[in-house]
Amino acid sequence: MVGENRISSRIFDGINLVILTAMALCSLLPLWYVLMVSISDKAAVAGGLVGLLPVGFNLSSYQEIVKDPKFFSSFLISIQRVLIGGITGVVCTILMAYPLSKSTKDFPQRNIFM
Repeated sequence: MVGENRISSRIFDGINLVILTAMALCSLLPLWYVLMVSISDKAAVAGGLVGLLPVGFNLSSYQEIVKDPKFFSSFLISIQRVLIGGITGVVCTILMAYPLSKSTKDFPQRNIFM
């Protein structure tokens, strides 16, 4: 029954929450660490002092990246690929989904595509 609040349901929800939280942390912590290394001082990174917080906040690496003229052209290419790929994927999905939602009476080749 939906909404039933048995003890077994609560235990399952609790275990599920713990497992999913651990998986989320395992996915996000490496990304967070890379970000902290990128904004920390070079000496602190080389010394292995950087943990979950940056040591010697420094944006010089980002300044060097932005100075390179190839950065913006590469960034523009990435944006174009995302937009063109996303739009193309949505259009193709719509063009296939509509006819496949019809019955075989309306679209006789439906079973071939399915």
